[in-house]
Amino acid sequence: MLGSGETVFFTATGALLVGQGRGPGHWQGASTGVSISVGSLQGRSVRYRVGATRGHYVQGEATPTAIDSGTLWLTNTRVIFQGRKQTRECQFSKLIGFQHFEGEGSTTFSVSNREKPTTVRNGLKVAPAFDFRLDLALAHFRGTVEDLVGKLEKELDEIEASRHVAPVNAASWSERPMRGDQYGAGRTGRLLLLMLELCIHGVS
Repeated sequence: MLGSGETVFFTATGALLVGQGRGPGHWQGASTGVSISVGSLQGRSVRYRVGATRGHYVQGEATPTAIDSGTLWLTNTRVIFQGRKQTRECQFSKLIGFQHFEGEGSTTFSVSNREKPTTVRNGLKVAPAFDFRLDLALAHFRGTVEDLVGKLEKELDEIEASRHVAPVNAASWSERPMRGDQYGAGRTGRLLLLMLELCIHGVS
């Protein structure tokens, strides 16, 4: 499955492939014509309507819907979703862009060789770890690891200065469990975990 020189940065089971489903639709139109009296029945008037109904069917609103479940692989060259029904591949060499949706725990990838974007959902607990590895994997693919390290070090210094906390001892990171909540929530935790990943992959 892996190509020459390809390295796995992240694997997630139970990932979802998200497509566009639709809610219930409805018929929208108007009736035209005339009503003709044809007699009475038990003292009540009976009328017959002659005319036509014109209108159109309105489709339901498009909503994100899980269309498959499987395993998500992230390497230094691509993202692969291998499900029970479908397989999707997003090569970094054809990557146009991507967008994280933190409230949903999902990421959408746009690639030049696929007309529609690919959205994968890992859930709120797994998504942060996937986001970390994706940044690192792209840095390795683009050869910008040193730039990433420099950027993270600068942002860590700014965060530490604003909070007046002691500098983080990077040497002790490898002894701690891989849990984002132990490094703080939000941006701080993201940066610290990315630095940890850089250390694990032997980047000085």
